[in-house]
Amino acid sequence: MFRARIRAWLAGSSGDLRPGSTATVGEIAVSRQAPPDAAPFDHNSRGLQQFIQALPDQAGLSILDLGDINQANVAFVTGLGHRHCFEDLLAAHDAALGVDMEPNGLEEPSPEQEAKTREFLDGLLKFSENQFDGVLVWDTLQFLPEPIAEAVLERLFQIVRPGGVLLAVFHAEVRQAALTVHSYRILDHRTLRLIPKGSRPPAQAFNNRSLEKLFENCRSLKFFLTRDRLKEVIVRR
Repeated sequence: MFRARIRAWLAGSSGDLRPGSTATVGEIAVSRQAPPDAAPFDHNSRGLQQFIQALPDQAGLSILDLGDINQANVAFVTGLGHRHCFEDLLAAHDAALGVDMEPNGLEEPSPEQEAKTREFLDGLLKFSENQFDGVLVWDTLQFLPEPIAEAVLERLFQIVRPGGVLLAVFHAEVRQAALTVHSYRILDHRTLRLIPKGSRPPAQAFNNRSLEKLFENCRSLKFFLTRDRLKEVIVRR
């Protein structure tokens, strides 16, 4: 179904995006500077605790991290005796689809944008089926246009083993024009250090209902609303 949605989206069908899902390829303005009041902070993460507890009680599992490469996450995951793999999905999306391009003012993507989008989706997460036991998605989905986010999830559910677990993070302030993008560093089983690395408008506005729809094909879904106004979501494949 999402492949048809992507084709319709690339063809310029305005009915394929829910209210709030307004960003299109080439129109995501990215600020390379963090907001003036943004500073790293430590976050007590029930989602991370639940993610770790949901993994099978054995060594040698495979964990995929969709954030930026950092030594803290490598050390933590390998310290648990697991294999750790990175793919900075948001950076790959930005590089492939040219988010630094100025908006062209057109309602439909250009042929160049269409070709770049198809190339990005064709090369998305080229891992073996059922390769991973868990995925640290972080806040990536918040900033991907809806059809692309759905394609990402479809691919994730192919490369994650049945019963595997995903941890995703969403900002609770769904109506803000721009949100801080963070690098997530694992300090221990319950603590994340969030390091601001810029701001950008969300491609989608997620409430509980839209999250349930996004993950409607998963086995289970659990929400945690934090004091830091972040919504952590645990998804069971």
